[in-house]
Amino acid sequence: MVGISLAGLKNYRLAVEAHRSALRIDGRLASSWHNLGYILGQRGQWRQAVPLYTRATETKPDWPRAWRDLAGALCHCGRHDEARAACRRALDLDPRSTATWRILGHVLDLENDGPGVLEVLERLRALDPALDCEPKSGDPNSDSNLGTH
Repeated sequence: MVGISLAGLKNYRLAVEAHRSALRIDGRLASSWHNLGYILGQRGQWRQAVPLYTRATETKPDWPRAWRDLAGALCHCGRHDEARAACRRALDLDPRSTATWRILGHVLDLENDGPGVLEVLERLRALDPALDCEPKSGDPNSDSNLGTH
């Protein structure tokens, strides 16, 4: 908890140290693996974030947010097939996650899969008719991409 609070204050060095200390005590803390990935992602270090998110999914395979954030990091790295698979796993666990549907839509858009994007847009509108489902940025993790949280 301290680590993510420090990250929120943009004190990334201390946040990373706090999570690494927690992992030295207990390497099974999925939240610390995930939060380290998050911190690196916030700094644009997506390649370094991928193995941390992967470790979070291995440690807690039933955690949809870890799979969703892994998908976003993989997308940033241009690893679209893996990003799509991580989205599908996240959606198996939480089919109502609009954030995951948005990332999947972004991946499909990057792959020029028009019918796939339309399917995602329909799903988003079904989940929340008030959502603005038009793509607005190139960032798959952006709150403005294919709607809002």
